[in-house]
Amino acid sequence: MLYVVRHPLDVVVSLSHYLGLSIDSTIEFMNDPVAGHAFGPEISLVAHALGDWSEHVRGWTDADGMNVCVLRYEDMMAKPEATFARAAQAAGWPRDATRIARAVENSRFERLQRQEAKKGFVESSRNAAFFRTGRSGGWKQVLSPRQVDTMLQRHATVMRRFGYTDD
Repeated sequence: MLYVVRHPLDVVVSLSHYLGLSIDSTIEFMNDPVAGHAFGPEISLVAHALGDWSEHVRGWTDADGMNVCVLRYEDMMAKPEATFARAAQAAGWPRDATRIARAVENSRFERLQRQEAKKGFVESSRNAAFFRTGRSGGWKQVLSPRQVDTMLQRHATVMRRFGYTDD
């Protein structure tokens, strides 16, 4: 199984747009141990539990009996070929540089934005496009020191585990 983890401070900014919530409300949501979400109406209102950001990440990455390959979103952006090669290997596919290059090209953010604008995307919300900016580190221009500290207080252990406390 592949699991993509993203810097939670970037998730705050992205999720606030996606859900149409303020940054502070989004932080409350991401820190809520009983947080849940219902997709809809396009996805038949399937409700599911999320937990707080750390519990959600640990729930997938530490699941018993599952072989999980964790991919960092930031690595997908910075080193797409190497990251896609890891994903292909985890899926049991042969290391084929041509296929990996094609996968990278077909999943470029700008291309996904164009596809969403043209054909829609099942995960889009009524508040914002799913493929909004695709940047890493945008939180540095958006979040206040208090907001960053609130997230660090709750999630520093898991953030450290995935290399998100160095910035």
